[in-house]
Amino acid sequence: MSTLKKDRKRAGLTQPELADKVGISPRTLQDYEQGRKPLEKAAAITVLTMARILGCTVADLIDPEKPAETE
Repeated sequence: MSTLKKDRKRAGLTQPELADKVGISPRTLQDYEQGRKPLEKAAAITVLTMARILGCTVADLIDPEKPAETE
């Protein structure tokens, strides 16, 4: 499961809910989650908005190999 999908589910949001909050289509969000579109190539404001909504960093979303920071 992608980091984006895990973070979305942890936040209790559906794909349509998150897509609406970010201002993208549910299909685009689905493409990001399934790796059909690289999130690294998304508009910076899109990734930043997702990170803020999901309570994570941009790096958490675009660099899944990076170890998660502990609180």
